[in-house]
Amino acid sequence: WANAFSKHSFDPFMDLSLPFPKSEQNASDIRPRRRLSLLSMARRRESQGCSLQDCMVAYTDCEELIGGNSIYCDCCKRKQPSLKKLQVYSFPKCLVLHLKRFGNEQQKIGTSVEYPCSDLDVSALAYGDNTDAPRYDLYAVSDHHGSVNFGHYTSSCKLVTEEAFYSFNDEEVDEMVDLDGSKVYILFYKLRNK
Repeated sequence: WANAFSKHSFDPFMDLSLPFPKSEQNASDIRPRRRLSLLSMARRRESQGCSLQDCMVAYTDCEELIGGNSIYCDCCKRKQPSLKKLQVYSFPKCLVLHLKRFGNEQQKIGTSVEYPCSDLDVSALAYGDNTDAPRYDLYAVSDHHGSVNFGHYTSSCKLVTEEAFYSFNDEEVDEMVDLDGSKVYILFYKLRNK
């Protein structure tokens, strides 16, 4: 890197779009003799599953900006390769986490995601060594059923008076027994009372 300096930018957000963690056998890093089809890699990733913590760590992974994505340097007056890292400096009262289920390969990522209903630790997203990151409790989930080309959205919301989740699917409302991590698309968390 020609110029070693860091620059911080603060942007407000409504939600965070969390990627899925890169699997050990990503299409870009497999040697041709061991290349797997995109479908077989997707099936392997779906069967393994991941946690919401894994997705938060993937969100904060450094991204190398090269070529057309290079950043203009005010010092040398040229575009320079750079590293970009996303972190949260200040946490909101309501945290909305969107899982990037629709990839560039025009297929839905069906990986099951384990997520807590209470006491979500967001320190993986926090700027610096923010060990005092807040904790969150889940109050709603939006699920997507179907594929990239068609699908149906349902929601599950917590009824506070009963401390139970209910599924809302068009005209049907049913008490939830289990939250399905393979369909979850958007998670709604509220700041935990101290």
